[in-house]
Amino acid sequence: MKNAEEGQLTINDCILHYINQSVKHHQHTLRMMNAFKKLMFFPLFALVFDGGFILCMSSYMLINNDLSITLRVPMPCVIAAEATFAFIFCYYGGLLSEANEDVGNGIYDCEKWMYYSKVTSPYAIIIKGYCNIPNELSAGGFTSVNQRAFGSILSATYSYIGFMLST
Repeated sequence: MKNAEEGQLTINDCILHYINQSVKHHQHTLRMMNAFKKLMFFPLFALVFDGGFILCMSSYMLINNDLSITLRVPMPCVIAAEATFAFIFCYYGGLLSEANEDVGNGIYDCEKWMYYSKVTSPYAIIIKGYCNIPNELSAGGFTSVNQRAFGSILSATYSYIGFMLST
């Protein structure tokens, strides 16, 4: 390409423009994620903790022989619905967190990224470093909403059922 002094853009000018636009897009995406995190802060808290409570009580009602059959019959549907609801939120919360890491990992895992251009290499390192900062959904600040949280919900539910049956 001809140089910029003759009124033509160089490849480095095009790369810098592309990186600038990419950074603006990434910043906009992060602002949207932060707004979503603020919006879902308390609803996810209710989902995780109330969902665990509902799972626990429904399971206890299902296996407690002291209750009438009319109270026990609908409990499998309640348990399945609540577990599915919690799983969906936890699964997609984990996907959102992983998507942030995948941007940086995609740059780093590319075999020859450091040889592409002297202009892009420093920006790639900056983006990789920025993507290492976790960007996770939180359930009221108590726990991250991901697949591990779903396992914790089920584990706590099972523990409380065992406790209630032993008393």
